[in-house]
Amino acid sequence: MINLEGTPVLRFNEGLKLAVKPTRAQVLGVQEDGNPAFTVSKYGKGKVFFLSLPLEMEVAMRPGVIQDADAQPYWRVYREIVRSIRSGRVLSKNTPYVGLTEHPVDAKNRIAIAVNYAPEAKETQLKVHPGWRLKRSYRGRVNPDDIGIYCAIGANDAAVFLLQRK
Repeated sequence: MINLEGTPVLRFNEGLKLAVKPTRAQVLGVQEDGNPAFTVSKYGKGKVFFLSLPLEMEVAMRPGVIQDADAQPYWRVYREIVRSIRSGRVLSKNTPYVGLTEHPVDAKNRIAIAVNYAPEAKETQLKVHPGWRLKRSYRGRVNPDDIGIYCAIGANDAAVFLLQRK
């Protein structure tokens, strides 16, 4: 199990256990006994994240581990990583089942793609950074709303739209 932000959230089928003694790294998550399990450290102009438990193996070897009603919030590990690289992004989302990518066309326009990784349709509100707006939808039900953009995406499908700087 890993405690992130002081809350026990992730359970793993642990086999091998590594004893970690961070010297420069910031500890993001610990095992029940306090052993660091998730860390980050600056390296050159970037960062190195270390997870001592087999997240990808857990997801690959257990069918439904991400989709089940009692699914572990493994996405929280990825959220921690993404937080450090999201600067400059125009969109944010409120569901772990929808992935977002942004592709600059020029200084004033970006193509955004919202991918629904779930086997059922998902609806989500996308927050749009101030100064940007939805200009056009190419695929999917995408509409501006009070929060930013309302997006309804079919199962294992995507929405594609154009954002424009105001």
